[in-house]
Order: sequence, then C-alpha cells, then structure tokens
Amino acid sequence: MKSEKFIRRAQTFVGDAGTVDQVVVIQKRPLSAIIAGLGAFIGIAVILNLLGVSNMLVVGALGGAALGGVMASLTENYYLAGVGDEVQMLQLASWTGRPERLVKTLPRPIDVTPSRGLLVKSMVIDDEKFIFSKLFEDELASLQDS
Repeated sequence: MKSEKFIRRAQTFVGDAGTVDQVVVIQKRPLSAIIAGLGAFIGIAVILNLLGVSNMLVVGALGGAALGGVMASLTENYYLAGVGDEVQMLQLASWTGRPERLVKTLPRPIDVTPSRGLLVKSMVIDDEKFIFSKLFEDELASLQDS
C-alpha cells in the first residue's frame, strides 16, 4: 500500500528524533464498541418503526450510519512507526481533542503473529489485541524483519 501520507504524519510527531521508514495503521476495537454499535442500530430501527417508517433501505442506511458512527468513536487508532532500530506505537489524535501521543517503544524487529482473516487481521502486542487491514501486510512484514 502507498503509505507516504502515513509516514509524513508519523514523521511530524517523531520530529528530529529519527527517520520514519515504515508505518502500519492498527486499531483497538473493544467489545463495548461493537455492542454499542449494535445497540445504536437497533435503537434507530425501533424509533423509525414507531414513526411508521418501514422501508428496509432507509432503516438499513440510518441504522448503519449510527452503528458506524458509534463504533468509530469508541475505536482507538494507532500507528506502528519504524524509526531506526525500534518501533514506536503512536496513539493518533481523536476528534474530541486528545493529541497524538507515544504509547510505547518496541524493539525492532517486532514479534507479532497475525491471525488469518479475509479483509482484516488481528495481532497481539504485549497481551493487547489489535486489528489491521490486509493492505498493510507488506509494511508489517518489514517491521518484523531485522
């Protein structure tokens, strides 16, 4: 995947401390985000039903928008940025105003075992489960190589 824009953003955070050569975008999506998203979908469906709207397309579109919005707001986004002989885990800024911050620094090569998945894979880093898109497989492989 072309990750130049991700590398530029991570380099802005890292600054003069080193040169970012690779970036993988990962997410932490807790179970509460999934449950809240489903609750929002069902809530919209019930409200629309009470209002007499029974068009499945409208209910699906509005319910899906509610589900996606709630899940996105509860999902934490991170970069794994390769800087020299280490990998920095950066938590990205949120729309609520929380700034970007360095979460932890891992030795390079990082030791993760991705799971199998059709579009999204998961991995465990320091006993925490994260998900990432298959589009970043090559970038993750380069962070795993020494």
